[in-house]
Amino acid sequence: MNAKRTSSQKLETLIDDAVESVMAMSEEELRQSFHEADTDLETEAAWVAELISSKVTVPKQSLVELSRKALDEGGTSKIAFRLPDTVEERRAVFDRLRTCPGLLDPALMMAFRDADDLSDQDIEGILENLGELGLLDETDEGE
Repeated sequence: MNAKRTSSQKLETLIDDAVESVMAMSEEELRQSFHEADTDLETEAAWVAELISSKVTVPKQSLVELSRKALDEGGTSKIAFRLPDTVEERRAVFDRLRTCPGLLDPALMMAFRDADDLSDQDIEGILENLGELGLLDETDEGE
């Protein structure tokens, strides 16, 4: 298979290789490497542990909770979002949602990180779902 790798996939490979390299080192080799870099191993280990614990936390709200909240807040009122008429307009709205920080929750947008592979029907369905959840309104139709 000759599939073109994305930048994210290349980065993941580099990170995996670096982790494997460090994991293959003996404790003595690791200490020697830190000593040569004039770095305190315990300080670095504490920094990494803090970094990991600050990033690996339970999300404030899961996607299911966000969906339930949006449905509860929407109640039976009519959603103001109107799906654009053309495929091009729908793709433009979707691309704007993906590329503009803060329009939607970053955790929600992670589901669309490989959006270039989505069909027009996929994008239409996603926009319909976001609209039904009350996460889009008439201002999200495009400009």
